[in-house]
Amino acid sequence: MNRLPPTTRTATIAATETISDVVDIDQYQIGALVMPAAWDTATITLQASATRDGTFLDVYDDEGAAITVVAAANRVIVLDEAVFATAGLKYLKFKTSAAQTAERKIIVILKG
Repeated sequence: MNRLPPTTRTATIAATETISDVVDIDQYQIGALVMPAAWDTATITLQASATRDGTFLDVYDDEGAAITVVAAANRVIVLDEAVFATAGLKYLKFKTSAAQTAERKIIVILKG
């Protein structure tokens, strides 16, 4: 099996908003998040859709718990592979529990 080389995408959350733009992870899985130097205290949950312009729904694990990341400024957050096995999820948005006071860019590290 040929693995895809690691790559990155950027999830942008506009000022005063709580949901990022669409991130197309294609055939990848999320490996880590690189948080910006400035971040208003908030957790992050995932939303997914089968199409770029479709309805985005919150993502839950098999026990009914929302997939949640405890985020903080200026750090790399390595995600649990068992929880973040996003195979089959192509279009994602990142939803914060509190609006950001300025535009924030989260670097999404993807692995093949």
